[in-house]
Amino acid sequence: MSEYVLDFYSIIKTLWKKKLSIIGFVFLCVVISIIYSYSVQKVYKSEASFFVNSQNKASSSLMGYASVLGLNTPSNLENLIKNVLNSESMKIQLADRFKDKFKNQVQNAIKAGIIQDTSDHVATYVISLLGLRTQLSIQITKDNLFRLSYVSNDPQFCKDILDQFLALIMEFNDNLELSAEKNIITLVDPPRVPIDHFKPNKKMNVILAFGSSLIFACLFVLVLPGIKDLIKVLKE
Repeated sequence: MSEYVLDFYSIIKTLWKKKLSIIGFVFLCVVISIIYSYSVQKVYKSEASFFVNSQNKASSSLMGYASVLGLNTPSNLENLIKNVLNSESMKIQLADRFKDKFKNQVQNAIKAGIIQDTSDHVATYVISLLGLRTQLSIQITKDNLFRLSYVSNDPQFCKDILDQFLALIMEFNDNLELSAEKNIITLVDPPRVPIDHFKPNKKMNVILAFGSSLIFACLFVLVLPGIKDLIKVLKE
């Protein structure tokens, strides 16, 4: 027992001896995290939630459309709509509504030979610019509540994307008769322009910088004598 007490005492003694170095390293890391948090581009997140009104099975037209898209065709309407919303066709139609926003970037990409001047290549390029595969999230809860979210450095654009996405759902219902219900969805939380940014989280960044740098500095101080001894042995 006395050996453990002695070891613990020696650890505390070593850390106290190097306290200024530890404090300096931690302070530097915290300052860097603060500078990073204020200099990095802000990211905003808009969310919306809705549920499907109809509890009936999916219509034959929707089943046929999903089959054309190469999607699984479960009889449950909510799951089938989720598959359609995640489809490439849905992304292409959404991208088509925002292609004018990226008109100059598309033209420059064509001139530079990055993409070909075809509708498919342009659509794929706009989808990548919008980040529809990474920045747009579609989830469905156990209670069949749909949750949509989109992140961007433009707060207004976050809302616009979700507004157009919800509009596409209504258009799909009108064109393909997804459900006998006229209003296929009921919005629980409509898209809103985010007031505050989603990232960076300044408080969390400072806490992580403080904690991780403190642990690293303490461990480094404790193993440094062993590293020096190992170097001496290798030189001999």
